[in-house]
Order: sequence, then C-alpha cells, then structure tokens
Amino acid sequence: MKPIDLGGIVIRDVMEFAGPRFRPHDLLPDSTPEEVAAHRHWMEPDLYDAARDLLWMDRRSYVVETRHHRILVDTCVGADKERTKPQ
Repeated sequence: MKPIDLGGIVIRDVMEFAGPRFRPHDLLPDSTPEEVAAHRHWMEPDLYDAARDLLWMDRRSYVVETRHHRILVDTCVGADKERTKPQ
C-alpha cells in the first residue's frame, strides 16, 4: 500500500503476509461449497483461488506518524492463532 498523507499525518502499512491461505470452511465454518460457488464471480481471482479452494488473506499492521508520535496499530490477525492449515 502506498503511504497515505493526511496533511501531516502519514499512514503506512507493514505487510506480514498476503496470499491464498485458508479454505473457506476453515474461516467460515457455516459456509457451504454451494455458497462459495455462488460468490466466485466477484471473489476470483483477487480473493479466492478456486483451483486450490483457498481464500486470499492479508496480515498487516499500520504505522501512523504525526509530527510528535509514531503509533503502531496491530490488528491482531497474525500467525499466532490455532487454525487448520491447507494441505
């Protein structure tokens, strides 16, 4: 992401990971293959890799810089979670 300058306040992203990562059912346990198929038209190719049945995931934090402060905004979506990983 290109830094965003809001008149002296700059927001930058710190990318940890971006790419196809989890099967839809692993993140959305109530989802069905039929529901995923019904939404493929808007999810592919940027949000869903149909060949591998994986959703695209971004893990990132943000740094907000002002004249006097540097603030880290951690979204807590990092790798330290109990999740099923794709085969």
